[in-house]
Amino acid sequence: AGHRHAVFVLSRPSRATGGYRSSAWTVDTATGRPGQARRLTSPDLSASSLLVDARGERLAFISQRDDAKGPQVHLIR
Repeated sequence: AGHRHAVFVLSRPSRATGGYRSSAWTVDTATGRPGQARRLTSPDLSASSLLVDARGERLAFISQRDDAKGPQVHLIR
């Protein structure tokens, strides 16, 4: 059986930084209803370069956290 979810990044302008903040989201592709999308990462931190493992169990992404010295890879199960 195939996976029924898609993950994507949604970016929005940030007045605080003058740049953009991006969040990772998922949606069930069987229903395809955008209103049922679910945010996976904090809206206050940016996420980019999403990668889902072959079994669809983990999501890796890059994020620049305010307390970090540079972008880091994060993992969600």
